[in-house]
Amino acid sequence: MLCTDPKGAVIEMESKEWVHHTCVNWHNEIWFENNDMELKNYGGQLDFSRFNLLCYICKEKHGSCIECDL
Repeated sequence: MLCTDPKGAVIEMESKEWVHHTCVNWHNEIWFENNDMELKNYGGQLDFSRFNLLCYICKEKHGSCIECDL
């Protein structure tokens, strides 16, 4: 859901979406709930404008881009 890389450890959410644990952790507007030991739900609201951003490194759009935190 957040990125286009099907490789790696993905988690099936209760919403039937698949996410990488790391991708959720790197988005500062969403998070796994503290009492969600199975990591099936995330809190917050995803900023969908991230899907329109270009990657600084590859200059392409691939999923939800994470901006620099400087």
